[in-house]
Amino acid sequence: MRIALVAFENEIAWGIRHIAEFLRSKGHKVSLYFLERYANVKRKMPSATIASFVNDFHPQKGDVVGISFMTPYLEDTRKLAKAVKKSGAFVVVGGIHPTIMPEECATFADFIIRGAGEESLLSLVEQLMKGKTPPKGVFPRDNAFWFTEDVTKFPYPRYGIIEDTVIVKGKIKKTSEVPRKVGPVVRYQTFTSFGCPYSCAYCVNPLLQRFSGKFGRKFVRRRKSSVVLAELRHVRDRIDTVMFEDEDFLTDYSWLVAFLKSYKKKINLPFSCLATPITLKGMDLDRVAEVLQKAKCVSISIGIQSASPRTSKLFHRYFNKENLISLARAFSKKGIMVTYDVITENPFEDEQDVSETVDTVLSLPHPFTVNMFYLTFFPRYVLTEEAHRRGISITMGGDTRVHKKKISMGEWIIQLAQIPFIPKKVLRYLYRKRSERWSRIMVSVFGRVLASTSPLKWLMMFRIFLKHPGFVFRPVARRFIS
Repeated sequence: MRIALVAFENEIAWGIRHIAEFLRSKGHKVSLYFLERYANVKRKMPSATIASFVNDFHPQKGDVVGISFMTPYLEDTRKLAKAVKKSGAFVVVGGIHPTIMPEECATFADFIIRGAGEESLLSLVEQLMKGKTPPKGVFPRDNAFWFTEDVTKFPYPRYGIIEDTVIVKGKIKKTSEVPRKVGPVVRYQTFTSFGCPYSCAYCVNPLLQRFSGKFGRKFVRRRKSSVVLAELRHVRDRIDTVMFEDEDFLTDYSWLVAFLKSYKKKINLPFSCLATPITLKGMDLDRVAEVLQKAKCVSISIGIQSASPRTSKLFHRYFNKENLISLARAFSKKGIMVTYDVITENPFEDEQDVSETVDTVLSLPHPFTVNMFYLTFFPRYVLTEEAHRRGISITMGGDTRVHKKKISMGEWIIQLAQIPFIPKKVLRYLYRKRSERWSRIMVSVFGRVLASTSPLKWLMMFRIFLKHPGFVFRPVARRFIS
């Protein structure tokens, strides 16, 4: 039996790589396909990409094609499944959308896996190989949710042993390279833990916690440090920096200190991570920043989402402005670049709520960057249900790429706030005068000329380079030697 696992937009796709490696360790032949990239996908998958997948893998009767997808790729998955099933191959779907909306996937998929896919897909494949075709629908039984307590028993992804297939706009590329590159820098993404202890209303975690029966810190599953370090040693000579994608890398300070001590000794590469402000509440922020900086942390992403007390309550997310500014200063003092996440276009918010967030961003010390995300209502999320209760008209597609055409005053101010040579007093004044037409025009012009063209990401990399010259010298030297 041949198995193809498919992911959209992102050839990192750690989840299906994890599943593929587990199946391979059990003797199964698995091909990995990555269709399109995030920047290329606007409304739908190019038909040429789906055709190229079918022509390259050439599914036959009895083969298994597993598709992992999120809500924005529902229609693309439906089309891909239709093309695959013409050959008589089995279509298995998994990922966030099938986990949340299994009944919707039953119309086009043979089998649906809810939750963790490693052991469930292995069990399904082995039954199919024995000729024991289970009933169609959720596997192994209706509404079953797979939750893995011990995540250390699975092998980590191994790059370079079996080629990946990346298809962009119908063009096929076979590669053994480690994704992904930021300019000349190869950034490797991995996890030390799975799950999040928090239950933000706009996130999938409240649903997953309810399905699993595990809440708070019991929902967080930590990998063994030795396994994480072994994974990093496997790719160390081919990468330049590490991105720890844990939903909150700092949830366990004692573990963090011990892990980073070993990381510095055995890996010693610059790294980035994610953190939540509430985790750092009451901690010695200068000490935390020092621990991170000594281990070569070069950047950290922190979620503000909204600085409005009213919205924070709605989001089920603690926020304290003074605490945020304190941790921003602590990280800035240690030369750790900070990127803040902000959610915009929130129909629950009024002008005062938006003003709270703008004012907070204007209070942050440079240097920093901001990622702005449009609030998206995904099916059955806590916030989506609240929107229904309040009569807010929403689109259930969850397509985060369909943005409005006009950028708001608040968004322009937040973008301009990242540029260090623009006085914040000027931005505050312009925002206070936002009801005046001249102010809106000035901000729009400044935004289009400066914020839209200013290479903030490259500026951030340059600042990191000044603190850690090896961040750029290493990839240059590695290419020269190779």
